[in-house]
This record gives sequence, structure tokens and C-alpha cells, in this order.
Amino acid sequence: MNLSKLKLLTGLAITLSLASCSKGDSSSSGGGGTTTASITALTCTGGTFTAGAVVNIPFSATGTVPYTGGNAIAYTAGTSIASTGVTGLTATLQAGTLASGAGSLSYSVTGTPTSAGTALFAVSFAGQSCSLGLTVAAPSAATITALACGSGSFSAPATSGSAYSATATVPYSGGNGIAYTAGTTIASTVVTGLTVTLQAGTLASGSGNLTYNVAGTPSTAGTAMFAISFGGQSCSLALTVASGTPTLPSVYSKIYGATSITFDGTWVTIKSNALPDHKSAYYPTANPLYQAFSGTTFGGGTFTQNPNTIATQSITMKIPVNPVAAAVHATTPGGVIGISLNGVPLFNQYAAGGSPLTNEINSFDQWWGHPQMSGMYHYHVEPLYLTTVKASKWALMGFLLDGFPVYGPKEENNTDPTGLDVYHGHTHITADYPAGIYHYHFSTAAPYLNGNGFWGTAGTVTQ
Repeated sequence: MNLSKLKLLTGLAITLSLASCSKGDSSSSGGGGTTTASITALTCTGGTFTAGAVVNIPFSATGTVPYTGGNAIAYTAGTSIASTGVTGLTATLQAGTLASGAGSLSYSVTGTPTSAGTALFAVSFAGQSCSLGLTVAAPSAATITALACGSGSFSAPATSGSAYSATATVPYSGGNGIAYTAGTTIASTVVTGLTVTLQAGTLASGSGNLTYNVAGTPSTAGTAMFAISFGGQSCSLALTVASGTPTLPSVYSKIYGATSITFDGTWVTIKSNALPDHKSAYYPTANPLYQAFSGTTFGGGTFTQNPNTIATQSITMKIPVNPVAAAVHATTPGGVIGISLNGVPLFNQYAAGGSPLTNEINSFDQWWGHPQMSGMYHYHVEPLYLTTVKASKWALMGFLLDGFPVYGPKEENNTDPTGLDVYHGHTHITADYPAGIYHYHFSTAAPYLNGNGFWGTAGTVTQ
């Protein structure tokens, strides 16, 4: 063999030896296995969540997704994956170490779902992908996460002994956008005499305000406390009540015929001499208001004058400024059961001794009233002077002793009242009571003014 061939063979052997060494180093990878986390399958259909999701309620939970074929390698946290379908949520892979075989990946899921349905997350890991679904339920009840009575406010200041009517607002957070009905009445403590009632409404999705109607007459100066509870949250709402002289509600100023009206914060005291401000055949003939009468009176009968004459009286009535329905409805007594705007007393539907009024109706004068034996002029039926001269058929006529108002024989739209109960009243808004109140109506047929008794608890009358 010549020298040149020997050199060629020697070089070839060295090259092959080096190539063989290089191949052996790559497969060993430094003497260990692969360094990348890997799995063979990802099963989103087997995924679970640690909590249920509800529309518009902040959500925070852990979602788990099973896998198989794990290679026991550690992996880092992932980036956020925004939900589709139902939006508003994100899922983020938590750092961990794969099992050697089957295991689960854990995701942190947070946010506020915007609607009911299924929130979908496009999950991808180690070359495997699937769609993870979270069911978002529609809420069944109005709920909030916090109620801030300390930040509550009132639309008007309160003074002890004065009738109060205002609205209160109480901030909340975490509302779920659900409608709610009006609440029950909550009585005040510490300073008594007031109530709050939740108005119906719809929660905001997040923060908003609850609105309450506040009414009554605070008994003393101090702080009226209301135990508020809503949507699983509770707090104590405070109203500061200043000291002061009670203010008579303006509706009582319509009793123009009273000789005096005073108010102590709870009771309205009305004094009257019972003298009508209109002409009558029952006034003494020397009186400027005397006017002879012969003709048709209430009910179409012919007037027949009784032997009595109008005389000055001294009547004192105390009626509650905030009337409420009585647990037991007392029958009305004979005599004074209320007062009309011109100071004339109101009597019930019976004649003296509880006999039917039929035999007395023809003794009603030209304005449908008459005096009894002591000379007390009074109305049993519609006070025609008030409904045709001083006011109207649908106006306020006066008050009964239980504090509830009396209206004429018509509603404000000049229609006949409907739905009158056995006490001859019903409840709705009137011009004098925009929040609504129980009230009586006069009528052309029996019982004319009041039926089976007082709707509320009667005050007192002295004469």
C-alpha cells in the first residue's frame, strides 16, 4: 500500500469515529430525559368548578381539567383566557407539576358573568386543546353583597312632635340586577313613632341605592333607628330628630268652621260651636241666617220642620293625626261621630235611639241638616252647602273621630265611588293625601256616611 492510500484510510476512520461520538451525545441529552411538560390528552368535558356562577355576581373559583399521559414535569402559570359565549370571566392556569400519568390542571377563574348561559374557555396545554364550559345561572332572588346604612340619607329633616314624610336612600354594592317588591313596614326604635317601608324597584348590576318611604310623628328628639334588612344584608339606619314645636298638618286648616284647632304631635284637638255658616229654617227668626224653607229636601221628600232651634254648642273633639286601622272596629255612637269643614258635627245613619233615619229625613232643611233637642245642628247625609257652594261633590268634607277623612259622594273624576267596604270607605290617592289613605264617602243611599262602624280607633268627644 502506498503512502497516499494510507493517509486517506486513516482520515476516514477518524471522521467516522467523531461522527459516532456526536450521535451518542444528542440521544443522552446530558445523561437525562426530556425537559418539556407533555400530556397525551386533555378532557374538558370532565372539568369541574369549586363554585357556581350567577349572572352579575362577582365570581371567583378554581376550575380543574383532567389530563392523561403526564410526564411528571413542572410547568409555569399561564396567561389569562377570556370567556366567550357568556363574557366577563377569565381563566388562568396555575403553576404546578404534572403527574406521571393521569391528573388535573387547575385554573383560577374570576370576573363577573354578564348573562345567563355557558361561559367557554379555549384551554390549550402541551399541544392538547379543548373547550372548558362553565354554566352561569340566572339569579332567583335579588341579592347584594353589602348595605351601607352609615351612608344613608333622608330627603327632609325631622322634628319631634311634627308629622314627618320623606324618603330615605341606603347605598348598596354587589347588586345582581333583579327586580324586587315593596317591603313590609319597619317601626323605629329609640325615638318611636316613625316607620320606613321599602319601595319596589330593580337592583343595579353593582352599586346603587334602595329607597324607603318614611312617615309618622317622632315622639321625642334624638335618633330614630331602623333595622334594615335586604338581600341577605342588614344594617341600622339612623335619622336624627330635632326638638321643636309640633306643626299641624296643613289639611286640617281646611276646617274653617272650628273655633280652635291645636296639635300636640299625636292628637288634633278641634273645638266647635256647631253653628252652620249657611242659612237655615232652624235658626231663630231674628238671626240674620234665618231663612224660611218649604219644598223638597234630601231624598225627594217634602220638608217638615222639627220643633228644635239651632243653639250654640261647646264641642271638643280629639282625633289621631296618624290614623290606623283598628284591630276591632267599634260601632259608631249616637251623637257626634265627626266634624265637617264648616264646624258642623257629623252624625251616623240612625235617628235617636238607634231607629232608622227614615222618619227624620224630611226634617232636613235646605242644606240637608237639622238640630236635635239641645239645638245641636248636624248632618247625617251629604252637607249640600259644602258640596255645592263652598267646595265640590268630590272634595274633602271633614273627618270622623278615628282620624280618617270624609269625602263627598263623587270621586275626583266626577264618577261614583266603587269598592266601598262595609264601613263605607276605601283606600286610594286623593288631592289631600297623595300617598293614599283610607277615607269615607257620603252617598245618596243608606248608610249615607258610615256603615258598620269606625275603620280606625276613635278619639274622644266632649260637649
